Amino acid sequence: MTSLPVLTVEVAWPNQPGDTTLTWTDITAYVDLPGGIAVTAGRADELGVVPPSRLNMRLDNTDGRFTPGNASSPYYPHVVARKRIRLTATKPGGGTSYRFTGFVRDWPVRWPTGGQEYAVVEVSAFDRLEMLGREDVRSPLSEELLRDDPVCYYPLTEPTGSTSAGDISPNRQPALST
Repeated sequence: MTSLPVLTVEVAWPNQPGDTTLTWTDITAYVDLPGGIAVTAGRADELGVVPPSRLNMRLDNTDGRFTPGNASSPYYPHVVARKRIRLTATKPGGGTSYRFTGFVRDWPVRWPTGGQEYAVVEVSAFDRLEMLGREDVRSPLSEELLRDDPVCYYPLTEPTGSTSAGDISPNRQPALST
């Protein structure tokens, strides 16, 4: 009889979405395995378009550790959207494969209802392919400049003929206009 692989779910709490060196924290103990982990990946046939991969699962949030803004969480203040997450499968006797690597969409908390005995977080994550399809993807230069937390940054990416330019820094300065 073949043994099932051991699943591990990890989150890179202290890291930003673009970081290349990641510090992973194992959260497998909080995964609702009977509720299932769903990974959708790949295309329907050899001629189809490859859609973004997705991960969906439920986490036990009895102690509030996955509640955004909860200062008593061991992961505070890092429980925010776009945190890196990965799912690995390790075969008995060796051999680990990454089944999903991506970004958490958000951390929506659900409180006990019906037969549910504890608070849960329904995690939904997406891979890099979905990020590439988003309209808010910036140039590598803009991303690098914004990592330095500038007071203001006007990239001048407005359409031709615009009479104003907007600041895209986190500090949100007033628009420039002619």
